[in-house]
Amino acid sequence: MPICVWRWPPESPNLAGVDTLESELIDRAMKSIDEHIAKDENEILAAKAQGDEGKVRHLEGELQDLKVFKEHHPGDNHDPTSLEMFCENNPESPECRIYDD
Repeated sequence: MPICVWRWPPESPNLAGVDTLESELIDRAMKSIDEHIAKDENEILAAKAQGDEGKVRHLEGELQDLKVFKEHHPGDNHDPTSLEMFCENNPESPECRIYDD
């Protein structure tokens, strides 16, 4: 009969480079909504120059959502997440409901 040996705690996966990747993602993240708007406007111009209409439509929709979010939250300068922008447009959606305990 074979014997099964369990190791506890289980061995950790190799996470070499995770800190570097995380810091790169943080550096690439927008620091403000104005920065994100400017980036989208530049990317729209580049996509139009390349003739990438699908990317243009996507970025124009995102840009419009960012501008609406900024208009509704004038004192808030942080770059909103996609969930925050979704909930701005769909507050009745189950993902956006807030429950009090």
